[in-house]
Amino acid sequence: MKMEIKHFFEGNPAPPVVILQIRDLIIETKFDENFSWFAPFITMGWIGQKLVGMVVYGHYVSEEKSYPRFLHVLLDKSIRGKKASLKILKASENLMMAFGYTQSVLIQDHNLKRRELKRKLAVGIGYKHYARNENSEYFYKNLKPSRQKSLLNKEGGK
Repeated sequence: MKMEIKHFFEGNPAPPVVILQIRDLIIETKFDENFSWFAPFITMGWIGQKLVGMVVYGHYVSEEKSYPRFLHVLLDKSIRGKKASLKILKASENLMMAFGYTQSVLIQDHNLKRRELKRKLAVGIGYKHYARNENSEYFYKNLKPSRQKSLLNKEGGK
C-alpha cells in the first residue's frame, strides 16, 4: 500500500482527529519522553487510515541563528527498518528546506537510551557529529534537495 505524507507546521496545525492518532502512536511505540505537542514542524506518514510514523522538529537558536532541531521520531513497528521510514525522514527534510533552512541539528542527551533509534536514523541519513559535553552530543546535517517533489499539500501544507 502507498504511503501518504502530510506536513503540519506553525500556522497550519494538526486537526483534532490527527492529535488523537498521534496519541495512539505514542502509546503503541511506548514513547518514553515528553512529546513536544507544540512543536513547529511535524511530518507524518499514513498507510491507509493508520498513522505509521512521524518526525517532529523544534527550533534551536545558536549565535542568533535559528535551526530546525530534530526532536522526535516515532515509527510503527510495521515500517521500522524499511524504506517507508526513510520516506518520512526525507519528507521532513523537504519541509525544512521549503521554509528556507539549509541545516538541521540533533542534540542527543546521554541519559535517554530510547533516543538511540533517533540517533541511528539521523546518522544513517547523513547527520555528522560536531560536539560533545558531559550531558549531550551534537550533530548537524546540511540539507540538500531530494528527488521527491515538494510534499507540502493542500490539507497539510502551503
